[in-house]
Amino acid sequence: MVRGRYQEDEWTQLFRLRDEVISTLRYVTDKVEEINYPELQRGKKKSIDIVASTEHKDLIIKIQSDAKKIKRDELEDLIKSSKVLNALPIVISKFSGSNELEDYVIYIKNNVFIMNEKTFKGVVVERNTYVFNIKGNYLVKVDGKRLRRLRESLGLSLGDVAKELGVTRKTVYEYERESFTATVGTAERLINVFGDDIIEPIDIKVLSELRRMYETALKLSEDRGYDIVNYLKSLGLKASDIKFSAPDVLASHEVSERVKLFIIDLR
Repeated sequence: MVRGRYQEDEWTQLFRLRDEVISTLRYVTDKVEEINYPELQRGKKKSIDIVASTEHKDLIIKIQSDAKKIKRDELEDLIKSSKVLNALPIVISKFSGSNELEDYVIYIKNNVFIMNEKTFKGVVVERNTYVFNIKGNYLVKVDGKRLRRLRESLGLSLGDVAKELGVTRKTVYEYERESFTATVGTAERLINVFGDDIIEPIDIKVLSELRRMYETALKLSEDRGYDIVNYLKSLGLKASDIKFSAPDVLASHEVSERVKLFIIDLR
């Protein structure tokens, strides 16, 4: 009975999270789709729960009460789908193991953005999230253009700012080019000199920039050898098989900066 109650509570939590995420997305786009299909056909697993198209980027979202419970195959589906669709892979969770995810902190792991629902709303709607965590390091994104403009207006050299921050001239130069992110400690010193607006809030557009900055090469399992996948790739399309979602194969082709999507069910 205890286990049954726990499972019921977990399902209730998942449905609540799903509804909150969809409600948040509706603030910024009407292009939101929940992925539904008979669970028994896919072994009661689902790697993608919601897809949405926003002004700056498409989103592929997995909802799980505990991020650590996501199986490798499900995570690979999310990553492969994001590559084919040129979309951002996002996991919305409440916990990571025994630890509760912090409010207004985005965790980046295996090229996937992990956050709780409050943080997701902060990114999509409120633009009040500034901190992300990668490998245990808390970082922020510096508004490089504003930094350079203010530095020059104050008559400060790269060396002057570097000395104030306790970093190298090269680091300040890279902040201005927006190719480096800053630690929270450095961010506090930047704010003391240049004001709060020197740190950029993280929205969908900034998430895309962070993905480019921190994307790493991952060893993913090979596609299952569907002839159709190889054929689509030979035509110059992006294509991949998907194990735990409604379609068996996803493929896309960019035409005039728009993406044409092909969804194939082999059953």
